Amino acid sequence: MPDAHAPQLGASQFDENAGTAQKRGGRIRHSAFNNYDQVQDGLMCKFCETVMKTKDLERILKHLCKCPKVPPRDRDAALSDYEQRYQRSAFTTAKRPYSATLENTLANAGRRLKDFPSGAPPISTSVSKWVESTAHERELIDQQLAMTFYHVGFPFSVSESPHFIALFDELCPGYSPPSRQALATELLDSSYDKILAQTTEELEKNTNDHLTLVTDGWTTSRGEKITNYMLVTPFGQSVFHATCPRDTERIPCADLAKDLLNVIDAAGSTKIKAICTDAAKNMNKAVGIVLRSHPNIHAFRWNSQDLNLLAKDALEIPALKVVLTQVSEVSNWFRNDKEVYSHLKAMQRHMYKKKFHLSRSVSTRLQSLPANLQALIDSREALEAVTISPLVTKAMLTTEAGKAVRKMVLDLDWWSEVQGVLTMVAPLLAYSPEFSKLYMAYNRIRDAATRTSGSQDPESAALTKFNSRWRKINCMEIVLASYFDLSLVGGDYEPPEIDDQTRERVMGYFKKTYKDDALAEKLYDQFGDLLARAGVFADSFLLKVAARISPYIWWRYHFDNELSTLALELLAIRPSSGMIDRLWSTHGFMNNSSRTGLQTEGAKKLVYIATNARLVSEYQSKGPTPNEDSSDDESEEEEEEEEESTCCSAETCDDAMSDDVET
Repeated sequence: MPDAHAPQLGASQFDENAGTAQKRGGRIRHSAFNNYDQVQDGLMCKFCETVMKTKDLERILKHLCKCPKVPPRDRDAALSDYEQRYQRSAFTTAKRPYSATLENTLANAGRRLKDFPSGAPPISTSVSKWVESTAHERELIDQQLAMTFYHVGFPFSVSESPHFIALFDELCPGYSPPSRQALATELLDSSYDKILAQTTEELEKNTNDHLTLVTDGWTTSRGEKITNYMLVTPFGQSVFHATCPRDTERIPCADLAKDLLNVIDAAGSTKIKAICTDAAKNMNKAVGIVLRSHPNIHAFRWNSQDLNLLAKDALEIPALKVVLTQVSEVSNWFRNDKEVYSHLKAMQRHMYKKKFHLSRSVSTRLQSLPANLQALIDSREALEAVTISPLVTKAMLTTEAGKAVRKMVLDLDWWSEVQGVLTMVAPLLAYSPEFSKLYMAYNRIRDAATRTSGSQDPESAALTKFNSRWRKINCMEIVLASYFDLSLVGGDYEPPEIDDQTRERVMGYFKKTYKDDALAEKLYDQFGDLLARAGVFADSFLLKVAARISPYIWWRYHFDNELSTLALELLAIRPSSGMIDRLWSTHGFMNNSSRTGLQTEGAKKLVYIATNARLVSEYQSKGPTPNEDSSDDESEEEEEEEEESTCCSAETCDDAMSDDVET
């Protein structure tokens, strides 16, 4: 019960039916309304001047309980009256305060209370505890809402939109969203500090002592020139490190080298094992300057764009192109008939409890191709079941296209060809390609092309172009990494045998890289033991384990010799990342004064938060999920500039295996 001396709120005047101001018939007006002034839009709180667009007593009391400017005595009186009304309402969900509703929601969802964020106050049905914890709850909600703005890219002005404020009035009466100014200042700084600390903590883990530095220049849609620097872990996680605005189209190599050295020093000079850049002349010179002070870093003058171009050339090889054309025909036939496609979705839900959309791949989004092929393969049984159903059979047999689709769906060999194409292109189009899988992908595509006979000449222009592109990327590091990856052993692929000429090239690479003949001899002997499965590599149990775990983990925890040091460095290299390709547009989207009003430093923090928030919350290991239950509509195609990339450094290319050796 409220204090008897409370000046304005009296429990004796409480009437659970007094929901509005005094009405006809002489009903007593609740004293809580004495704390509000009547205004045109509703009732305005005398303490905080918040306008309540309602005259409902419960919401009036609830605001007085939460308003920080209400005197303690008045708030206690309102709290007591609210508890009485709350109890008389039989604890219905609609009458409960925010925290009680949250508790009920969590219970219905089957979630344990321990899963609630550790910094949040304990959930309680006691209204007193609820009111006392609102300050902390408000802070948590502000932080979470700010993270939503930063991660999604909402304009900060949304927070001051009347409709947005009205939404929170309904969801959580008494709570006011942070202002645009707060989102751009203190909340941005606190969120940046939090994400920075968590990202640094992840990078300092022992398993992240082999990082790949990936960098490239970009021009946003507004003509802003920027250079971004990403750190990629051995397991493919991409961490945005920094972005540097550029004043000119071409940056002096000395400035680029300085930026690279700053990133290396900030991340830890012993952690950076490889650098992947574009093939621009000034970048090549900058990398050369960096290697003078860090000679043990592996440098590659190609990046994700070069891999995309290599995959694009591979898809033009007849052996792959024919199958992909057929895949498009199957997907388009089912998608173009709404009744048939609806029947397919129903069959998928019945068989798999979920749907796999048959999405159309676009040439500028090649990384979606493996996910689309996998979705088709995962839906194979449903496609076969629908194809033989009376409804679909009738539709298929009415057209030649339908008959062709029916024949392919029911052909076991055709499904094997689709799986083969997926196996060949997936390593090149992975979200974060594994360095050790590139040589395998090349050999598989080349072998598939040379096995083709008849009118499809294996020495076609497409295959010639593919081989030419591969020679620009290929180097001894790629070849060695493929032999270090023993997860490939025992499967459907075995690396080509190394002849005497190739062994000489391997020895030459060891000598040139380490400048120590004794060390080169030791590495060469250990590499020979690896190929012969002799010495420490003769353990059959370890070889079985290698086929089941990451090659990086296998080498890290089973061996400690000179060869394992090199193996870890090469297996940890991630030459590109799908996140990097989208980061450029992310920066341009975020750094827009009309959307956020941020200057350069604030924009850098915003991009850092938006890019790394997912890393610290999920620490994703597989990149974007496949297009399961994704939208049916593909986004518009984006034009991407194709640039001819030059080969790796002269020293690296000297060690690359010739075409005769590779074949």
